[in-house]
Amino acid sequence: MTCTCKKEGENFSCSFEFTAEHKKNLNAAEQQELRKVFHNYDLNKNGTIEDHEFKNVMKDLGYRKITDDKVKEMIKEHDHNNDGVLSWDEFVHMMIGFKGKDDGRFG
Repeated sequence: MTCTCKKEGENFSCSFEFTAEHKKNLNAAEQQELRKVFHNYDLNKNGTIEDHEFKNVMKDLGYRKITDDKVKEMIKEHDHNNDGVLSWDEFVHMMIGFKGKDDGRFG
């Protein structure tokens, strides 16, 4: 799975790819949705999801009362390269982990 970003003037242009393994866990519609979500929430278009961007993702998923501390904890748990943000790969791994879970905070 790769995210290739290149700077075009003041903006970044990113393309998002999935590995064969992740294609087994995500159908075509889910893959498209994750691409759209990542692109829409990566507000500064740098190819990563920062804590304030991730908090917006979680609120829109139904976690209305999520705290900044919980956001940081979740990012830390999935931030495998310890750079403080979620890369495309880390984001997809996290979202696959959420798939099928219903902890009562949605809807």
